[in-house]
Amino acid sequence: MEAPLEIKETRPDPSWPAHGAVTMVDYSTRYRPELDLVLRVRATAPEPPGACAARRLMRLCAHSAPVGAPSQNLSLEIAPREKIGVVGRTGAGKSSLTLAIFRILEAVTGRIELDNVDIAPLGLHDLRSRLSIIPQDPVLFSGTPASGRHSRRGGRRGDDDAR
Repeated sequence: MEAPLEIKETRPDPSWPAHGAVTMVDYSTRYRPELDLVLRVRATAPEPPGACAARRLMRLCAHSAPVGAPSQNLSLEIAPREKIGVVGRTGAGKSSLTLAIFRILEAVTGRIELDNVDIAPLGLHDLRSRLSIIPQDPVLFSGTPASGRHSRRGGRRGDDDAR
């Protein structure tokens, strides 16, 4: 069952999230109750202090734990304004990470915090309406940006168009 869209008792401040810090603590999830946990990483030596989040995420996606291998739940911190890329082979967990942040998949263990707010008790609209995603599939349009604006208005130029 999907969570409510809004929960008055847990509504975040209107300015949330203001900074963009992401913290995942001992996190794992699964697609269905009978399936294995996902977003688990191969149990290896811990990252050195100060290792960037992109490196940790790349380890997640490049070295996701095979079935039966010792693994651990995902813990990471992404600092505000830190730029990251999530890359990896098919099935490594890239999409699962996004589904977890948008709470399309709910946590089995651990938690996700955005700007120090645990997202689990939030209403889904309160969470999802404040997040953005850039799709991984590039989209190319023909013509110029101006021609795209004109086509939306039936081909008429408006006074607000830059010349």
